[in-house]
Amino acid sequence: MNHRQVEAFQAVMETGSVTKAGKVLYISQPAVSRLISDLESNVGFKLFFRRKGRLEPTVEGRRLFETVEHAFLGLRKIEQTATAIKSLRTGELRIITMPGVATMLLPPILTRYCKQYPDISLEVENRPRLQVMDWLNSQQYDFGIANLPLEVDDVRVHSTVAMDLVCVLPVGHRLAKKTLIKASDFEGESFVSYSPNTGTRMYIDQYFQQAKVNRKLKMEFRNTHEIYPMVAAGFGLSILLPFHKYIELGYNLVFRPLENAIKTELALLIPEKREPSMATKRFFEIYHEFMAEHESNQFI
Repeated sequence: MNHRQVEAFQAVMETGSVTKAGKVLYISQPAVSRLISDLESNVGFKLFFRRKGRLEPTVEGRRLFETVEHAFLGLRKIEQTATAIKSLRTGELRIITMPGVATMLLPPILTRYCKQYPDISLEVENRPRLQVMDWLNSQQYDFGIANLPLEVDDVRVHSTVAMDLVCVLPVGHRLAKKTLIKASDFEGESFVSYSPNTGTRMYIDQYFQQAKVNRKLKMEFRNTHEIYPMVAAGFGLSILLPFHKYIELGYNLVFRPLENAIKTELALLIPEKREPSMATKRFFEIYHEFMAEHESNQFI
């Protein structure tokens, strides 16, 4: 890394254009591009990306520029910052997700993440599914985790994990002996359900309507972790997202697959106008590794 490379980077950041930066520095556009390319090679990460023909700084590029602006710190400080960013010895991760994900899926994943990157600070906000998408759209969070479908603009799906909803029963229930639960098995049974204004509840209602089955709605809750103890206490059966695969619940429950399974997709969501940071990309890798490891751990 040398002063001319940093000078070119600063000029591109301030002008928003390689051509304009060349005019400021009195050098050609190709010369500016070469300096930026050399600087990216030195620091080990991309500083810019193109979106719809425009040159936009990456998250890492913005962070490096914060140090460049304080030029009195010198090139040594810039090199130290670049090294810390590359090795994830500095930075933050802001996540917004649904309550069930925040309380049952994220803890073991974040434990693994923090062991590898202990210097990354974390902020986790939990909100209902639609609010996750709306708040992610505000650009205040690095990414979100929520069930599809996607219902807002300026948010895009990075990747998804397919999930089959499962029947949850208290230990000793007559249906616990069955290996596969049919919709007709719920006829006349007391049922502990998700709230009517949740997306998953809509799929469950459609499941029973198509099967022409009448269940007895006993209780309704917004969040998965609120339903588990009620089923364990004998208030009724339920159909839930399979978060039990990822964490020890501590309740006497039995989980069984459904005939004609109710399917959903849990998505990693990112703001349309933001490129994922290196810290975010590392989280995505650990997330998918964890989900793959627990794929077969579903029924007990």
